Amino acid sequence: MPLRIEGWKRTTAVLASLAACVTVTTLGAGPVSASEEGPAKPHRGCVTYHFTEVMTKLETNGTPGIDVPAGFEATWLDYLYPFGAETVPANQVGTATGNMDILEVQAPGGHGIEYQYELFHLADGVFTAQSAFDRALVINGSWITQPVQGLTGRYAGWKGTWTWRAVPGDNADHWPNFEDKFTLCPR
Repeated sequence: MPLRIEGWKRTTAVLASLAACVTVTTLGAGPVSASEEGPAKPHRGCVTYHFTEVMTKLETNGTPGIDVPAGFEATWLDYLYPFGAETVPANQVGTATGNMDILEVQAPGGHGIEYQYELFHLADGVFTAQSAFDRALVINGSWITQPVQGLTGRYAGWKGTWTWRAVPGDNADHWPNFEDKFTLCPR
């Protein structure tokens, strides 16, 4: 059965701002991979970032959890901090806004095909990533590698990779945090 992306609901102001940024440029869904080690070493002229991404706001069309049905959707606002730094306002270096949809759930085992779009806002520019992947990778804390593209500021036209995984969070809602590793290179 082919995957179809349909029924996207733009129900929050976060998504309205995302749509405005997407108009500037779009990144086609590219290959996604899982690895044990994280991203490769960057080339000359590239920048690398290592962040802790802390979920601060989550809106969904159902109850969040491990076993969500096809059609489940979520939008979020996360804060970015240097990896290993205390996650306090003084250390925040940016934000991430995004949305995800569960396109299909395959039995047995309930592997869900998740499509995710996320914008990363830093003081010197914005970059984005989007692709589909097996939700089991997220739940198991596996490293996921997705293509990333610069949209504005320093990163306009740059390309690279985002390698990330879910890690236990320390917030009252028990949402996970994420360990993010980015490599972006001028083109």
